[in-house]
Amino acid sequence: MDFPTAAPPGRQTLLRTGRPFTRSELNGLVLDGLAQPLSQDCFASGTAVVDARLRARALAERIPFEARQRVVAGRLSAAWIHGHSREPGRPVLYIAPGRRAGTLRHGLRAELHDIQLGSHDVVSLGGILVTSPLRTALDIASSLRPELAVPVLRNMLDDGGRGLSWRVLRLAVEHAAPPRVREAALAKVDACVR
Repeated sequence: MDFPTAAPPGRQTLLRTGRPFTRSELNGLVLDGLAQPLSQDCFASGTAVVDARLRARALAERIPFEARQRVVAGRLSAAWIHGHSREPGRPVLYIAPGRRAGTLRHGLRAELHDIQLGSHDVVSLGGILVTSPLRTALDIASSLRPELAVPVLRNMLDDGGRGLSWRVLRLAVEHAAPPRVREAALAKVDACVR
């Protein structure tokens, strides 16, 4: 399945530790209100509106340029980009089965998973491909422990009706979750309404 091409990043400047400021200088800019922390080593201007596109750009900055078109941000990385969880310590990235991942695995500090995705499972944000909110919720319900999954799923479902409902998520899990984890995933989704 062909994925959409990642759109080029927006125009807002992101500052990274060491380019051109040190961590101490960036922290000083934060104290002065001239910058705001965005991710582990990335800062935005103090007036920037932090949204999914800006968080995606911050993650894209951590991935070598040549790898950005070959990976998709998933699970907790996608949930963070969509604004529903904290940034994970290591990015969670998907690569299509059969694609050459050898060079990616060596230089990239990320959790890589071989996962087959359809064209409707991904969106392009901030110069990187990201799983859609529904696919993100499905993957979180299917792969994370309940104590990690349920709070994130609740945040995603409580997001003011931006397209993800409990019923839609439950149907997605019933029909698309791997059979060996389907019952556990359904229990996590059902725990969100208790």
